[in-house]
Amino acid sequence: MLKGQPKGLFVLALANMGERFGYYTMLAIFVLYLQAKFGFTKDQASTTYGIFMSMIYFLPLFGGLLADKVLGYSKTIILGIVIMFIGYFCLSIPTGVGMEAQMAMFGALALIALGTGCFKGNLQALIGNLYDDPKYSAKRDIAFSIFYMCINIGAFFAPSAADGVSNYFMAQDGYKYDPNLPALVNQFKQHTITPEGYVNLAIQTNRQHEFQKDSAIRNDERVIASGNLERTVVIDPQAWAALNSSVLPADSIAQQMPVPSAAMVFGTLLGGEELVQLDRYADSVILGMLAAVQDSALVNAAAVRQHIYASLTPVNDTAACVVQYNTIVRRFAEQIGTIDPEVKLPILNRRKDSTALLMAEAIVGVQLQAEIGQTIDPQKLQVFGASYLPSLSRSYNYSFGVACLSLIVSMLIFVGFRKYYKAVDKTEKQKIVEHTGDTVELTPQQVKDRLVALGLVFIVVIFFWMSFHQNGLTMTFFARDYTQTAVSGFDRFGFSLLTLLPFAVCFYGVLSIFQGTTARAKGSGAALAVIGGGLACWAYRSFPAEMSITPQIFQQFNAYFIVLFTPITVAFFSWLNKKGKEPSAPRKIGIGMVIAALGFVLLAVASVGLPTPNTLKEIGGLTEAGRVSPNWLIGTYFVLTIAELFLSPMGISFVSKVAPPKYKGLAQGGWLAATAVGNYLLAIIGYLWGGMPLWILWGILVACCAVSAIFLFSVMKKLERTTQGA
Repeated sequence: MLKGQPKGLFVLALANMGERFGYYTMLAIFVLYLQAKFGFTKDQASTTYGIFMSMIYFLPLFGGLLADKVLGYSKTIILGIVIMFIGYFCLSIPTGVGMEAQMAMFGALALIALGTGCFKGNLQALIGNLYDDPKYSAKRDIAFSIFYMCINIGAFFAPSAADGVSNYFMAQDGYKYDPNLPALVNQFKQHTITPEGYVNLAIQTNRQHEFQKDSAIRNDERVIASGNLERTVVIDPQAWAALNSSVLPADSIAQQMPVPSAAMVFGTLLGGEELVQLDRYADSVILGMLAAVQDSALVNAAAVRQHIYASLTPVNDTAACVVQYNTIVRRFAEQIGTIDPEVKLPILNRRKDSTALLMAEAIVGVQLQAEIGQTIDPQKLQVFGASYLPSLSRSYNYSFGVACLSLIVSMLIFVGFRKYYKAVDKTEKQKIVEHTGDTVELTPQQVKDRLVALGLVFIVVIFFWMSFHQNGLTMTFFARDYTQTAVSGFDRFGFSLLTLLPFAVCFYGVLSIFQGTTARAKGSGAALAVIGGGLACWAYRSFPAEMSITPQIFQQFNAYFIVLFTPITVAFFSWLNKKGKEPSAPRKIGIGMVIAALGFVLLAVASVGLPTPNTLKEIGGLTEAGRVSPNWLIGTYFVLTIAELFLSPMGISFVSKVAPPKYKGLAQGGWLAATAVGNYLLAIIGYLWGGMPLWILWGILVACCAVSAIFLFSVMKKLERTTQGA
C-alpha cells in the first residue's frame, strides 16, 4: 500500500493528521461544552454545532479561490494554520457564562472555521497535484486512502486526549464527570427541574461526595482541605436516617392502629396479588433510591414503605389516584421552586395490564421522592452546582488547548519538509505565468460536463454528511443519555488505549502474514501479531472489574476502524482492479450510501422501547439498568465506517481527478462546501431530538441515505461516461 508513493504524500498527510487531531479533540466535547457551560438547550446546541460545522466545510470554497487566484497553495495553508492557532488559543481560555463570554466563544469558532477554510481544501489539492505526474497517477485512489487513514489516526487519539485532559482537571477540583449532572444542575439553576430530577440531582451529587472521599485518601486529604468534601453533602444524613428508620409513634393510640399497608390505601382498587406486586415495586424503588445514599444493606425498606403508606390518603377509584398524585407533585414542585408544577406521570411498567396498579405505583414513587426531597439542603445543592459546572467547563477549555499544540507540530512538518512537495506547489495560474508547459487545456464542453458530474456527486454527499456527522450531535446525546456509563467483562477491551493500540499492532501483523511477499515480511508480521496480542491480553487482565466511560469516548471508534480497515479496503479494490471489476468512484459512493443506511437501521433497533428525550428530562435521566449496551453504538460506528471508506476517500480522489485544472482548489472547496451544507442540515435532526421516538428519528436518516443512493444510481451511466477520460 505504501510502496512507490511519493514522499510528499507522507509529509502532507502527517501535517494534516496533526491539525485533525486538534480539531477532533475539540469536536469530541463541543456540544457537551455548550450545554454544560452555557446551559444551551438541545436546539441552541444543534444550531451552533450545525452552523460551525457548515462553516468549517464551506469556507474552503473561498480558501480554494484565494489559493487559485492570489496566494498559491502553501502560503494559504500557512495562513490557515496561524488563524486556527489564534482561534483555538482563544477557545482554551476559561471565561464566564455571560453574553460577553458567548461572543468570545463565537469569535474563536469563526477564526477556527476561517483558518480551516484556508488549510483543508488546499492541502488536498496539493496531494492531487502529486498524482498528476503519470508516474504516480495510477496510485491516486490508494494515496487518498492513505491520506484519509492518517486523518483518522489523529481523530482516533482525539477523544482520549479530550477525555484525559478533562478528567485530570476535574479531579484536581475533587470531581468526576457524570453525564446526568450538567443538565440537572442547569435545570436547578433555571428553576425548571422536575421533582424526579431534583431527587436524582441530589443523589448524583452525593455520589460525587463518595468520589471525593476516595480522592482525599489518595491525595493526602487535599480535597478535604479544599472544602469541596463538605459542599457535596446535600442530603442531610440525620434527616435521611430518620426516614430510613421511621416507625409509627409508640404511644397507646398508635399501638392500637393497624400497621400501615398497601391494603389500607389501595384495598378497594387492587386485588391481593396486585397489592403484593405494589409492595415489591415500593421496595425496589426504595432500595434503588436510598441505596444511592447509603449501603443497601443498611436500608430499612419495610419501615420506609410503611411510613409512605401512612402519609397517603386512602383512595377508592383511579380518579382519586390522579388527584392525590397531582397534589403530591404540585406541593413538592412548588417547594423546590419549579416554574411549572405540572409534571407528567413518570415512565411506568406498561407490561402490567392494571391501570389501577400503575396509578398506585406512581403515587408510591412520587411520595418517596417527596420524602427524600425533605432531606435535601437546597442551599448546598446550589453551592455544589456553582462549583461543579465551572470545574467541568474549565476542563473542557483546557482540552481545547490540545489543538494549539497539535497545530505547532503541523506547522513544523509542513514548513520543515517542503522540499518533498515543492515541485507541485503551483496553481494553474502560476504554471501559465512560469511557462512550465505542463498545463492541461479542456474544451468548454468538457469543463461543463465535469462540473456537472461533480455537482451531482456533491448533491448526494450532502445527505451522507448530514447523517454521518450526527456523531458529534444526536449520537453524542444518545451516548450521554441512553448508553451505559460503565462497562465490565469483555466490553472493557474497547475503552482503553492500552488494549486498542497493541491490538492494532497485532491486526497489522496478521495482515503482514497474508500480504507479505517474502519470508522475512511474513516472519516480522507473525512477531508483531504475537507481541501485540500478548500486550493487549496483559493490559486487559489488569483492568478493574468495572470501568467508567464518558460520551465523547465513543467518537474514537470511527477513526479506529478506519485505521484498521483501510489496508483491507485498499487490498480489496486492488484485487478487483486486477480482475477488471473495480467499481468506479461514483459507484463506490452509491454503495457507501446504502451501507450508511444500514448503520442507522442498527441504531433504530437499539432505540425501540426507549423513552423520548422529553420524557427523559421529566424523570431526571435513566438509571444504569435502563440504559442500553455500548455495543449498539460501537456497531453503528463500525457500519458507518465501512460506508465512509467507500465514500469519503474515493470522493476526494474523484474530485482531484475530475476537476478542471484551472479550478482544482475551487473543486476541493466545492466538495467541502457540499459537506458544509450537509453539516448545516444535520441541525434539523437535532431539532427533532425531543418528543419524537428515537427509532423514528434514526429512521429519517435511513431514508435520507437510501433515497440519495437511489438517485446516484439513477444517473450513474452519465457520471461514468462523463468522467471516463479523466
